[in-house]
Amino acid sequence: MIRRGLAVSIASLVILSLAQAALAWADEGAAPIPTDVATPGTDKPSDKKTATATPAVAVPASAAPSCPPAYAPVYIEDWGRLARLTQTDPLIAPKADFWAARQVQANWVVGTGLILGGGAVALGTMEWLTTGELSRTVKSSMVGGVGAALVSFLAYLAFAPDRDDLLTVINQWNLRHPDLRLAP
Repeated sequence: MIRRGLAVSIASLVILSLAQAALAWADEGAAPIPTDVATPGTDKPSDKKTATATPAVAVPASAAPSCPPAYAPVYIEDWGRLARLTQTDPLIAPKADFWAARQVQANWVVGTGLILGGGAVALGTMEWLTTGELSRTVKSSMVGGVGAALVSFLAYLAFAPDRDDLLTVINQWNLRHPDLRLAP
């Protein structure tokens, strides 16, 4: 039964891939190839003897679609970059600064908790390995270290800004500044 389902899945993937390749091949053949395009490094058009001529279709200016100019959005890697990019807007800059500072603080909390918790677990483990017995202090050191690391991680999850906060600030910026778009 499982082999039959696997065979059907593989067959359907192969069929879909072939269909996509056929569509891509058909789209390539339909595109006209310009003949008077300059070759790289020169200002002269390519040789017309070797190129096949295809008639160019002129589109009247009134029939051209009116769409906004194409732009390349600025991608945001972290909160610090978002805070730097939004400094020009007095409404959005304080929000971005707040969330950037909150991210730094959350990183410090989780880093400190992991270092302290890991240190307590390491000390307890070293004492256990040197003495050979699992005493009450060793157990409490190990449990306390794991607890400190877990609490710091949960505090990070509770206080660190999430993707919704990032998208809120980016969307507010994009609404106010359509000329310079940001993307997460």
